[in-house]
Amino acid sequence: MPGGRSRARSSDLGLPESERLRHIAWDIGIAAVTERLAAALDAVAVMQRYSRLVIDCNRESSVEASIPPLSEATTIPGNIGLAAEQREARRREIFAPYHAAIARLLDARRAAGRRTVLVAMHSFTPIFKGVPRRVEVGVLYNPDARDIRMQQILLELLRAEGDLAAGDNAPYAINP
Repeated sequence: MPGGRSRARSSDLGLPESERLRHIAWDIGIAAVTERLAAALDAVAVMQRYSRLVIDCNRESSVEASIPPLSEATTIPGNIGLAAEQREARRREIFAPYHAAIARLLDARRAAGRRTVLVAMHSFTPIFKGVPRRVEVGVLYNPDARDIRMQQILLELLRAEGDLAAGDNAPYAINP
């Protein structure tokens, strides 16, 4: 989209530009936040340049929602009636290289004996399907993971800001 980020290079998916510029098509603002965070932490940022409407690289590629026919209340014409070969082409050409790049970085760090924390960045809208969200920033993680110390520390730091509504697995889980 703006600045070349997250634009579906393969097509416009049958959507007018006004829809492609909305949050349904890309994570507005998250590229700049990710770049600043990576610079502050001397970390590597791996960024996906395709719209999540082409294929959402933050979902398992095998699930239907990875190539959504509907996003919020907007029909995505270019995703309706895709043949298995078309879905596989998106997985192979977009999803797989993105995850392979991440795997290479993680493998290199492991081989060098470097400790690693993997953080996936995502933005969300303050209102979804007409319902206001109660959080401004969310820390999402698997609560059944062996070690959630980093997530808990991050939540404490965010909440210490005082004027920031930080959600524990929110807005996506019922645990605000």
